[in-house]
Amino acid sequence: MGSIITLGTMQTAVELGLIYSLVALALFLSYSMLNVCDLSTDGCFTLGCAVGATVMLAGHPFLAIFAAMGAGAISGFITAQLQTRFGIESILAGIIVNTGLYTINIFAMGNRAQVSVNSVETVFTKMKALLDGTPLADYHKLIVGLLFVTAVAILLVLFLRTRL
Repeated sequence: MGSIITLGTMQTAVELGLIYSLVALALFLSYSMLNVCDLSTDGCFTLGCAVGATVMLAGHPFLAIFAAMGAGAISGFITAQLQTRFGIESILAGIIVNTGLYTINIFAMGNRAQVSVNSVETVFTKMKALLDGTPLADYHKLIVGLLFVTAVAILLVLFLRTRL
């Protein structure tokens, strides 16, 4: 019984690690490659979660991914504008955006502090239905995380090989 609990805990830890690896990748890019101390990453991540949950509740699980990425990109654009156009130091611009996103996140979720996506269809439930009856059915969250992080890593490698 103890090994089953341990394996479940390990699987959950790997699933969460895959999700948060995208935040770590964003921080890596801003700190090491751009030489910018950007603290708005945490706020952009939670904004993406809020927008994604709202779009999922509207019944569009795949569109939620792109809406979340778009919302995070817009908030990153605002941070960049504060730094470049207004000359605010990068760390302060990140703190300003991160603080402002607390209110925007609640607004994005319909003025609620929490929304439940347990009863709606998500990319995880779609993968579980796809793998139903196979030995991989219990690993549907892990598979979705691996596919998504792999796709982002491949796109990032391709982008970093460009002149831009």
